[in-house]
Amino acid sequence: MTAKGDVIRKVQLQTNSKKAVDVRGGSADRAEMVRVDVFTKPNRRGVGQYYLVPVYRNDVYNGDGTLKDTPPNRAVQAHKSEEDWPVMDKSFRFRFSLYSFSLIEVTKPDREVILGYFRSLDRSTGTIAISAPENALQLTRGIGAKTSLSFKKFHVDRLGSYTPHEIHQETRTWRGKACI
Repeated sequence: MTAKGDVIRKVQLQTNSKKAVDVRGGSADRAEMVRVDVFTKPNRRGVGQYYLVPVYRNDVYNGDGTLKDTPPNRAVQAHKSEEDWPVMDKSFRFRFSLYSFSLIEVTKPDREVILGYFRSLDRSTGTIAISAPENALQLTRGIGAKTSLSFKKFHVDRLGSYTPHEIHQETRTWRGKACI
């Protein structure tokens, strides 16, 4: 007896798990995000747009266990695969790196200003989550960084005191050395 119908050539499973990383012929879950590098570039109208490059722990090593020479340079693009994300070249300007609990201020397109601590980047939608300064459990999600009117990072001292000192520009580093 033969089966009738179309031949199934590909099956896709929907899952909430993170994109896997190739390791020695197999795969492993992607590690946690260590930092997010923020770049800017003016669009056609001359308005600055923000681009976020996620850096994971596994980005430090090649598949064979050797250290990578360069950091990842692809910025998150909503609803696109990583291969289609824009590559940060010399036409983009590096601003700063965000780590968990970096103090930031984002001005949304509707002019709403959100001040709080950076918590996460959603790589599927290109949005970030910020927690309120007085309550780490109070999260504001779905903040689109690319179209924000401003995106600022502030200095916080070792005791957690907020100073109105904005960090305009940092040097991008990779494994302790300055890079592009």
